[in-house]
Amino acid sequence: MFAKNPTSTRCSLLLITCIGSVLLGCGRSTTKYKAPDASSTLTVAQTGPATFLVDFQREQGGQLVISSSSPTGITLDITLGESKEDLTPQSSWLGQLTATVSSASAFTSVPTGFRFAQVIASPNDFATLRFSINPTTVNLGAPGPFHSGDSELDKIWQVSVYTTQLVLQNGVIFDGPKRDRDTFSGDTFVTAKVLRAAFGHTADGIVEQSISEQASRQDLFCPGAADVNCTPSYNAWWILDLADLYRYNHDMTFLLAQRSNLLRILQLIQSEMENGLMKSFGPDVTVFADWSPDMVHFGSFPLAPEAIKIGSMIDYMAFQQASYLLSETGDMTDASTYAALAVSTKAAIMAAYLDPSTGTFGGRVQTNAMAIYSGIATDAATMESIFQQILSQPPVHPVTPYFNYFVMSAMDKAGHHADAIQLLKTFWGSMLNSGATTFWEMYDPQCVNRADFHSCLTAYSNTLQSVDKRLYVSLSHAWSSGPAAFLSGID
Repeated sequence: MFAKNPTSTRCSLLLITCIGSVLLGCGRSTTKYKAPDASSTLTVAQTGPATFLVDFQREQGGQLVISSSSPTGITLDITLGESKEDLTPQSSWLGQLTATVSSASAFTSVPTGFRFAQVIASPNDFATLRFSINPTTVNLGAPGPFHSGDSELDKIWQVSVYTTQLVLQNGVIFDGPKRDRDTFSGDTFVTAKVLRAAFGHTADGIVEQSISEQASRQDLFCPGAADVNCTPSYNAWWILDLADLYRYNHDMTFLLAQRSNLLRILQLIQSEMENGLMKSFGPDVTVFADWSPDMVHFGSFPLAPEAIKIGSMIDYMAFQQASYLLSETGDMTDASTYAALAVSTKAAIMAAYLDPSTGTFGGRVQTNAMAIYSGIATDAATMESIFQQILSQPPVHPVTPYFNYFVMSAMDKAGHHADAIQLLKTFWGSMLNSGATTFWEMYDPQCVNRADFHSCLTAYSNTLQSVDKRLYVSLSHAWSSGPAAFLSGID
């Protein structure tokens, strides 16, 4: 089920063929329908006199298409949602959509992410309607097989890959099919690893296009800003994306085409440093490391000191990898400059952030995990201190699925592979047990088993940034798909 490519439902009409009395005369009955090729299943439940809940059983990425065999036309009020909570006009990301369909016309939504559709029909001639999904995703073919011998791990791998498939939009890697339909370098760092694990070199082109667009165009959300994706730390993630890709495919032509962008972004990172560390930014600059207190800053919300620490560590990795890339192009002068800058940045981080009394980098999971992942903390004693005091303990504040990829990897680097696997099972496995069909942008265990879990996640988001009453949090976010890369041994 999960290994199928999302484009497999193209041209598969999900035909409502029931006799009216079966669906319409039985109050809140539920009926299942299969597509002709059996690749997709939906259910329809009548929830009101002319109101129906259509459930596509798992998250879809694309356009909902509704047509009708009615010669006169049916007016439809349609609300799309990733959860059932998402189906009121006030909560749905797109609000309520209205269309008239007949044998001569059809409704096609804008590209988005959804699992559910609430449809109100007038007149109530629902049995004439046909539903189909028009995927707007890039087709990379079937993902490669993965068999771990553990059915739970296999399912987590499969859902991770399916989550990445839904964000391959417009020729680039989006963060999610519903919201912020844009390409982000921090998201790409994890997603590209998953694509390599599942699709190999077939994915190189879409990764290259994402890297190119991130560096060369004005960002949709902050026109005129110099930083990649409006975010200082995403400059470094862009360099790390480029280095990961080059290490994998050794495409010198693409690397040389990005050389001017590489040097420009390196200079930008240097301009945003003080005393060897990422500088503290004012309230007009977006600062982001994770959706967690002190890790994110937008507008009037508090500044993010932990994000600055993590940003400094990511800058260190960027200088290291830039030195490698520049040496590959034959530019040994600049390669030497950035190798030396990496050394001095690491020394500044150790002096500023390592607590010698505890052998940790403060009390936050994300900061300590990045210290190990980045190579700032390399000696066995420090890594063990970090694991015992921080990584093996319940987090003080939530950690997103995105950042838990780095936590898993840090545990593994510290010699605690079994603990990393247990985190993977506990965290992503419980998301599946909570009903996830793709992995969510945020996951707060406090929201588990709540009837209003999607509202709960958005309420948590609102403690970190101010959004409207729509259910802002994405339930299909490829930055959360790190388990597939981790389980496949993609570093």
